[in-house]
Amino acid sequence: MLRLCAYVVIVVGIGVPLNAHSALITGELDAAGVLSLNSTSGLTFLPTVTGGGRFSVGAGTGTFAALAGTSGTISNIELVPGTVDVPAFLTLASARTVQFRLGSILPGIFSLVQCGAAPLVGQQCSPAILGVGLSALNFLNANHGSTLSFEIDGEFLNAVTAERTPYAGLFTAQFAIRYQDILAAFESGRPVTTTYSVTFQQIGAPIPEPSQATLLGFGLAMLWILLLAARRTGGRRIARCRAM
Repeated sequence: MLRLCAYVVIVVGIGVPLNAHSALITGELDAAGVLSLNSTSGLTFLPTVTGGGRFSVGAGTGTFAALAGTSGTISNIELVPGTVDVPAFLTLASARTVQFRLGSILPGIFSLVQCGAAPLVGQQCSPAILGVGLSALNFLNANHGSTLSFEIDGEFLNAVTAERTPYAGLFTAQFAIRYQDILAAFESGRPVTTTYSVTFQQIGAPIPEPSQATLLGFGLAMLWILLLAARRTGGRRIARCRAM
């Protein structure tokens, strides 16, 4: 019995060091900044930094709870729906080991039907990208302007331990003009600039670092082997006692 307990302690001990140093990323993050659109797929974040723009961090939960009032940088992207791979789409100035990996840009949820109609309240439009198909943009006309939204998926990544957590990102923006005027600006080559807000929300359980999962599996396998060996040893002892 004592030997079996020692085996268990050894196997558990294998996993403890990694668990003690792991940092699973959880929770939700709100941020805000300025964006500029120059086409149905061309997106630039402002104020400008190399390859992207800056944003300010708002409320957060979990890993992000203490980051309100800090800042970060976000990469410019082409808003073409589909699978992408941008390892450091967003980085946080006060948590540099946390990276936001961009994995996919979701297609728009509206249709093209009302995109070219005369402006009216309540109209919806997901415009097309020439030669590609439906864009990621979702426009909605309001009484005195319009709103825009688009969605992304990806993973929070701990750059030190490689632990990952799936997230969904929702960008929203408001304009003082109807979306028909925005589309007209695109056609004439004029960018449209406005403020935006974004929420990154955890949508799945954290995925442990690969080495930790592998080591835990190895430890469990070793425990099973040791248990089998203990049973065989015990069986031989009983057989010898009976023979005596």
